[in-house]
Order: sequence, then structure tokens, then C-alpha cells
Amino acid sequence: MRRRALIAAGMELFVSCSSSNSPTFPQVSQVPPASIVAGDGSACLLAQGGVTYCWGSDTGGALGIGSARGAQLLPVAVAGNHTFSSLSGAEFFRCGLSGALPLCWGQTLAGGNRGNLYSDSVPTMVALDVPSLATVSAGPSHACGLTKSGAAYCWGENYFGQLGVGDTLGRSTAVPVSGGIKWSAISVGFWHTCGLTVDSTAFCWGENLAGELGAPPDSLPLSTTPFAAARGLKFTSVTTGSLYTCGLTAAGQIYCWGWNYAGNLGDSTTTNRDTPTPIAQGNVAFKSVVASNANSIVLVTCGVTTVNAMYCWGWNGYGQLGNPNAPSMDCGSVSTNPASCSSLAPFLVAGGLQWASVSVGTTHTCGITVTNAAYCWGQNDHGQLGDGSTQPSAVPVAVSGALIAKDRVFIHSASR
Repeated sequence: MRRRALIAAGMELFVSCSSSNSPTFPQVSQVPPASIVAGDGSACLLAQGGVTYCWGSDTGGALGIGSARGAQLLPVAVAGNHTFSSLSGAEFFRCGLSGALPLCWGQTLAGGNRGNLYSDSVPTMVALDVPSLATVSAGPSHACGLTKSGAAYCWGENYFGQLGVGDTLGRSTAVPVSGGIKWSAISVGFWHTCGLTVDSTAFCWGENLAGELGAPPDSLPLSTTPFAAARGLKFTSVTTGSLYTCGLTAAGQIYCWGWNYAGNLGDSTTTNRDTPTPIAQGNVAFKSVVASNANSIVLVTCGVTTVNAMYCWGWNGYGQLGNPNAPSMDCGSVSTNPASCSSLAPFLVAGGLQWASVSVGTTHTCGITVTNAAYCWGQNDHGQLGDGSTQPSAVPVAVSGALIAKDRVFIHSASR
């Protein structure tokens, strides 16, 4: 398997892509963003009003612009004039809800048992023989959604049972998750999935290589049906990443479990955990947490506090922790001592901005402020920071705004 080979080799996987500059048009007003998704060398922003813009690498059609135009250093509108109510994704794959139907674009990563996995350069409707969806969550290889009644449906790759249907056969159409459980939330990771029931209990299914399901890997290498991941704990939200999971309690405490090679569990160690472990957050209370779905063994986790500050922890090889005082961003690729390039506990993102949400990509991070401004930081080799350059940044830089006017894209260039 690609993931297992990556871990065995102790190396990161990054995808190269040619870059080209976007044309600059007259300045117009900035579109206020509503949510943002960072991927592998790219990012997409769901603006208020439902229009989606993407920038950075177009590998696998991740930008949804329909033609091979190379990397885009500034935001461009996704093709099709679709209006979305929500947006989700990871790596090169994106899904958005248009009405009650998911439209997906980009390319999913195959694990050897493809379920007619997607490779579309424009938003394409998913074949769903299910009731209308209220939410959708997309990872690098599969996706899931919840109906208004709380039923969960998943589709895509299923090599490790991450669809939760009792087998390991991939599906090209959505199938119901086993157990008849009523869900309040669902989160899709790299090769596993987790959900919260209406009584705030966390269940996970799929791969358990590092304990991401909340059990020792030796006793539970995978689960094709929902497994109670955090007995005795209740969560208000859950987020799944690449080989790890985090949950947030009503008291603002974050617990993480699974892979911890570069300190992404935030407990001041690099020890894998097969049970939920509280992060080293001191007296800070969080209102959200986001795990990284990167195809890498060095990962980043970020959270927003109840006073709208942002903290990130884990690997900082490209400055994706957002603070120049964090451990060096001059680490290069994976070192023999990843902790030397990592923060093993939450580290405050610089700039004094007030944050509403965050999304963690492979080598960069993006966030939305409470005033609906979009910022990104970290690696920028494909223009994934969206500021019109290819210069990396260890601090948040403003994403340039984009507005469709007739048949042209007008760019408002934000200063660095």
C-alpha cells in the first residue's frame, strides 16, 4: 500500500507541478470568504454567496477549472457556476453540497481496491441513491455524508473498510454505514472515518495502523463497521487525519490519538497513542480542532480557541505552524529527528488575528478570520498561499480576493 510504503521508507510524498502566473486585472472589491480547504499544493475557498474559488497546483484537477492551465497563483472560480452551501476535501479531492446533492472534483488516491474513484477536472454530481444530504465530508480517497435524519452514507475507496459497510469493497455510489446509528457529525480521514452519535459518542472505522480507531493495532488492525473509539468520553466535534484522530469536549479540551511521529497529537511527546490522550493545552480552551489529511508521515494539527486565537502543533518544515519563533522551518524534508523541526505542544500562530476557522494542508495552512478574511502560510512552491507569489511564509499572508464579473476574473491583489 502507498501509505504503508511511505511510512516504511520514512519519507514524505510531494507532487511536482509546473507553475504559471495568472493574469492581473483591474482591482475590485474583495469577496468575503465563508470557509476554506487546504490540500496538497492548493486551496479552495467557499465565498459568501456560495461561489467557490481555488488556487495553487491543479494536479488531478484539484482546482476544478476544467482545463490544464498549470498552477494558479491567484484565486480562480471553479467551473460550472455552481452555488455551494459547504465545502470539504483533502489532498487533490474536493466535494461541495449544491442544494442537497454533492458535486466532487479532483482526483482521489487509490489504495488498490478502487471503487470507481473520481478523477474529474470540473464539479461532477455523485451518483447517490439516497435521501438528500445535509452535510458532506471528503478525504483523499473516499467521502461520506449525513442526511437530515442523521443517517450516514459513504462512497469511494474501501480497502481498509473506511466506508463502514461491513466489507472492503469499494463503492461508486453511496451506501449506508452499518449499524443503523443516528449521527450528528461525520469526518473522513485518509484511510479511516469517524462520527459522533446524537449523544456525543465517538465511533471510528477503517484502518488502525497507529491506533487511530482508539484501540491497539495488534488487537484491531482494521474495522469495517463502527467501533466505539473513546469509551467514557463525550465530544462536541471530531476530526480525522492521516492515521490519527482528535476530539473536542464541551469543556474545550482536545484529545488526540493515533500517529504521532512529529508531535501532531500535541501531548509533548512523539509517542503513538491508541486511546484518547489530552493535548498539552494548559488553561487554554478550544472551540474547534482540525487534523491533517496529508499523504505524509509528518503532520500538523491546529485549533481555534474560545477567544479566537489559533494554535498549531506538529511538524514545521515549511513554516506551517504560522510563527517564525516556532522550531526551524529550514528542516528540509523528513529528518531522522523530526522533533527538532516540530512543536510537540500547541504553538500560537503569529499576527494577533482573530480566527473563525482553520484548514491544514500538506505543507501549508489556511484560516478564516472573524471578519471573513482569508490567510495562508507555509510552503508556496505552487502558489498555494494565494497571494500571487511563490514565496513561502512563516506567518499568515492575505489571500488575494477574486470576483466574477461577466466572463472575466478580476483580481484584487492583497499586500504581503
